[in-house]
Amino acid sequence: MKGYWRYYVVADALFYDLEYTSGTISMLGFLLLFVTSFSYIRRNFFEIFYYAHIIGIIVAIIFACIHEVLCFVYFIPVVILWVADRAWRSYQSWYIPVVPIQISPAVRKTEKQEGIVRVLFDHGKLARQYHPGQYVFIATAKKGKAWCKWQFANWHPMTISEVFRGTRGTSSFTAFSSNSSVIDEAITPIEEKKMGTLEPTTHEAALPVNAADDKPEMPIPSAEEDDNASTLNTVYLRRRGAAPSLSSTDSSNMVASLHIKALGGFTRDLLNHADQNEPLYFKVDGPYGPRLEYQDYKALSCFAAGIGITPAMTLIKDCVERRSAGVSTVITHHIQLVWVVRYSDEVKAFAEQIDYWRERAHASLLPITLDLTVYVTREPLGEDNLPGFDKTVYGSRPKIAQCLDTIPEQKSVFVHTCGSDQFMTNVVNQAVSRKWDYHHETFEF
Repeated sequence: MKGYWRYYVVADALFYDLEYTSGTISMLGFLLLFVTSFSYIRRNFFEIFYYAHIIGIIVAIIFACIHEVLCFVYFIPVVILWVADRAWRSYQSWYIPVVPIQISPAVRKTEKQEGIVRVLFDHGKLARQYHPGQYVFIATAKKGKAWCKWQFANWHPMTISEVFRGTRGTSSFTAFSSNSSVIDEAITPIEEKKMGTLEPTTHEAALPVNAADDKPEMPIPSAEEDDNASTLNTVYLRRRGAAPSLSSTDSSNMVASLHIKALGGFTRDLLNHADQNEPLYFKVDGPYGPRLEYQDYKALSCFAAGIGITPAMTLIKDCVERRSAGVSTVITHHIQLVWVVRYSDEVKAFAEQIDYWRERAHASLLPITLDLTVYVTREPLGEDNLPGFDKTVYGSRPKIAQCLDTIPEQKSVFVHTCGSDQFMTNVVNQAVSRKWDYHHETFEF
C-alpha cells in the first residue's frame, strides 16, 4: 500500500512500480488458473481450460520471478520437470509409429443417445508398455489445412477399451475387412477409399488420394453393398489375437480401440467426422496409468456407469484370456460386472466383446465365472435380458451393498469403479467397509 499512501491513487496500490506491477500480473496469472479450474469449465469448455492453464502458468512464473528473484529457486525445478515431461510426450506422440485404421460410429446419435464413436489404431509400443485399464491422450486435426495442425497442441485423455494383437500395415487387415484402407497419420473417409487402398508412406503427412498410383488397388464396398462397410471385422481379429499368454516381451504390434461418447465439443466433433466420413490427422500419446494387480485376488468386481465401462472392458478381457489360456498366476476365478446405462442402445457398442468373453470362458482351461448385470435406468418397460448378460434390470439403479454381497469370495476381492463422483464414492465406501482393495478412475475430469 506504499504507493497508495503516497499519492492516494488507487492504481498505485497495484502498479506503483515494477515490483508492484509484476506482482499484480503474476497474481492475475494464478487467478486465471483458479477461475478456469471449475468443473463446469473443464467439462464443457476443455480447450479454454487447457490453454488458459498454459498461458496462466507461464505469465505467473515469469512475473513472479521479476517480482522476487528468489522465486527462481522454487520454479526452476518444476519447470525442468515440465520440460522433460513435454519432451517425453512429444517423443511418444510424434516419433513412435501410430497408424490409424478406422474411425466409425459405434452407436449413432439419436434423440435419446448422444452417440459413441470407435477409433481403431495400430501402436508400435503398446505390446511392451500397455496394461489393462490404462489410457492415452489423443489429438486430431482436420486434413487439408495447414493451420489445423495447431490442434495437435490440444490433447484429450481417453481410456483404451480393447486391444488386439496385430502387425502394422494395410496387409495385416485386408483379410479381415475389405474396408481397411490406411493412410499413415490420416483417417480417410469411405468416399476416398472407394478410389483404392493406399498404404502408409511417412509418419509426417497424409498423402493425397492419387499419390500412390503405383500401389495395388482394392475396391471398397459402398454402404449400400455392405451394411458393415464402415466396420472392421474385429471378431476375427479378436480371436486371432488371443495369445496363450499376454507377455510384455512380445514384440508384435498391438491394435487398440477407443470408444468415445459424444459428451463435449471435441467428442461431438469427432462423432460428426465419423458420420460424415471426413478425413482426420491423428496422434496418440501414451499409454499412462497404473498397473492394476487384479490377478492376485480371487474375485474381480467392476462397477461402471455409461461410457465408464471402457477400463473394465480391458480388465475383464485380460482376465478371461489369461484364465482360458491356463495362466496359473491369475487366481481370479469370479468376475462381477455391474453396468449402469440410461438406454440399452449403449450396450450394442460392446456386444461383440461380451460375446467373446462368454466364448473364451466356456472353453477356459482354468475355471472362471462371469456374473454380468446391466441396469437400464430410463427404459422401465423392458422385459428380456440383453444378450450376453445374466440379468437386466429396467427402470432402477443398483444397490451397491446388495450387489457386493452376492460375490462368493468375500475375503479376496478387488473392486474397480468408473463413473460419476457420487457413483464411485458409494462403491468405494462399500469396498472400504469390507476392507477390500479398490481402484477408481477420474471420470469427471
